[in-house]
Amino acid sequence: MGIVIRQSTRSVFITYIGIGIGVLNTLWLLPYVLTEEQLGLYRSIISAAVLFSIIASLGSANIPTRFFFYFKDLKNKHNGILFFILLLGCTGFLVFTLFFLQFRYLFVSAFIKNAPMILNYYFPLIFFTFILLFINIFESYNIIQQNPVVPIFTREVLTRIFLSASLLLYLFCKFNYYQFILILNFINVICIRITVA
Repeated sequence: MGIVIRQSTRSVFITYIGIGIGVLNTLWLLPYVLTEEQLGLYRSIISAAVLFSIIASLGSANIPTRFFFYFKDLKNKHNGILFFILLLGCTGFLVFTLFFLQFRYLFVSAFIKNAPMILNYYFPLIFFTFILLFINIFESYNIIQQNPVVPIFTREVLTRIFLSASLLLYLFCKFNYYQFILILNFINVICIRITVA
């Protein structure tokens, strides 16, 4: 029980730090740096990518929680469960991407009226979906192995610090909004790398 209590305490502490940074980003930095249109677009891209990553995952991020107990074997690298969920995630993402590209007109018709600017970020949105899908898989896998601190720190603190840094770069370096979105994608790739490590 000592390990569980210690990890829970660290997780709560990290979460509160993340909440503090998130409040600063949401209430001050985002509205200060981005225009209303850009802020709405940013939130639309994040929301769409989260939704699409859940659909594309085919439930792979939930498999460790339900079935890890049956595969658990440190000597045999847990009988390949990580490979299986990564393969399932890749398959789901591939199927989702094929449908997404084939039925692009449905996406266009859903956003053309209320958020037409998101249509210019079609391919970064696909990439962002891919990144979020694998962040969720690795986070779930780490948590089920009783290592929740790294993924929680990455999600709650590091991504928000990186967002703050990106916003400040965008404010002072004067690159365009499309590049800002690409930088956010790159930041999340770094977060995957840290979560895997």
